[in-house]
Amino acid sequence: MSAISALAIWIEPDGSLGTKVFFRLYPKESVNSRHLRDFLHQVRYQREGEISVVWDRASHHRARRVQRFFASYERFSSVLLPAYCPELNSDEGVWNWSKTKDLANACPKDVDALVSGVRGPLRRLQHRPSAQWWCVHDSEFPIEELLT
Repeated sequence: MSAISALAIWIEPDGSLGTKVFFRLYPKESVNSRHLRDFLHQVRYQREGEISVVWDRASHHRARRVQRFFASYERFSSVLLPAYCPELNSDEGVWNWSKTKDLANACPKDVDALVSGVRGPLRRLQHRPSAQWWCVHDSEFPIEELLT
C-alpha cells in the first residue's frame, strides 16, 4: 500500500494558526506524479490563500507533471528540503504519531484490513489539532519563516 499525506498550517484571519491533515491511500499501487498532482488539487479545493508545500526530494515531487501544477497555480510554491533530512519534515510526525499510537503491534490479515487500520488513525488525527501541533513542533523545520 502507498499513501500521500500533508500537514497544512495557515494563519487564520484572527491571527491564530490553523492545521489540517490531508491524506490519500492507494491500496494496490505505487504513488506517482499523477497521484501527487491530484492530491495537490484536493488541497487546492479545500484551502484558500497561499500554500507552500514543504517536502523531500523524491523524484515524483520534482516530476514535470508536478512542476506544471506549480506553474499553473501561483498561490502554490514548492520548498524542497535538503537531502536526507526527515527531521525537518512535519509530515513525518503524521506517520510517526499514527504508527506509534494506533498502529503499534498491528497485524492486518489482508490489504483491506491494512487500509482500514491506516485510515482510522489518520481520520482521528484530522480531528485532533493538539496532535497535529505535536507533529509540527516535533519537526526541526523553522515553520515560522513560511508563516511570516
